[in-house]
Amino acid sequence: MQVLRQATMGRSGFRTSTVNPCRNSKRLGMTLVELLVVIAIIATLVALLTPAVQGAREASRRIECQNKLRQIALAIGNHESARGHFPPGGYLDTFYIKDATFSGFVSLLSYIEQEPLAGQYDVTRTWSVSPNKEVIATPLAVFSCPSNRPATTFRFGAGGTTVATTDYAMSAGMDNIADGRLNFHPLPYRGMFMIALTSHDGTRASQVRDGLSATFAIGEAAAGAPRYVLRDAATLLAEQGWGLPTYCNRFTGPTPTGGHMTVTANVRYRNNILPPTTATVLRVDLEPLNRMDVSNSTDPDHGEGDSLGGFRSVHPGGASFAYGDGRVAFMSDTIAAEPYCALSTISGGETIWDTGQ
Repeated sequence: MQVLRQATMGRSGFRTSTVNPCRNSKRLGMTLVELLVVIAIIATLVALLTPAVQGAREASRRIECQNKLRQIALAIGNHESARGHFPPGGYLDTFYIKDATFSGFVSLLSYIEQEPLAGQYDVTRTWSVSPNKEVIATPLAVFSCPSNRPATTFRFGAGGTTVATTDYAMSAGMDNIADGRLNFHPLPYRGMFMIALTSHDGTRASQVRDGLSATFAIGEAAAGAPRYVLRDAATLLAEQGWGLPTYCNRFTGPTPTGGHMTVTANVRYRNNILPPTTATVLRVDLEPLNRMDVSNSTDPDHGEGDSLGGFRSVHPGGASFAYGDGRVAFMSDTIAAEPYCALSTISGGETIWDTGQ
């Protein structure tokens, strides 16, 4: 062992002492046990913090989603103020939905700061011709839920038309009939946004007898989400375009992308069958919020495609809605049938429960 001699100054002069470097050195590292303890503590903290961080991010996305709904609701109100009526969910040239001209969202372009697109769209012609095809192929962030996906496009129909997506739909009440004849739409079942002939105006504020604050205007209808697949094929997703007014698309084609859903949504899933009483609707034909069993939602009167007409969201536990007065609220997907149906109609005369959160 090497011994160092150290000189020190004392009163009597210099003296020497021996120093053992091994005895006086300090330990600079960690033992394996200490390292494992630190790692375990860090892992525990991460496990505790991750759900909180994810929850905070989802809460932020839900707020952003509600802000978009509020912006669309404001546009709907401005349309009513300027023209004396709300836009219909879609316009028809004939009584058949396949002849639909344009969707209600097209009518809102001027009110969501999209004047160039509004000016480019020719409302005297159908959505499937130029320049209208170029307009409806434009992704708009305001129509996209941040919890679902960014605004994007998909291919529609046998011709492979490119259309931009929407995660929101206008409320058609309890009436799922895709027909422009008003006598096919009993007043107690109607929503704020019906399919209408081009010779008709949309709903007027005075016709919302249940009150604008107690009637859905627009809600979430998440598209392209793996949570809502069609029939038994996990690759066939429910898709919808903000500029497409048509009701459904053959779910097979050159590139199967799933069925196309209308830009109006409702709380029923059967088509062309109006039960005689509201009680029958609640018992038989309710389309619940965030319905998951899409594989059983085939429209009985349209064998060519699936019908998923209800409101749906990817937010945990429910979906957000904008009401006729512009109010936006989150609704639990455990909502009972009675208030859910009542809030969707304009003139049902039902008792309204406070369901906002």
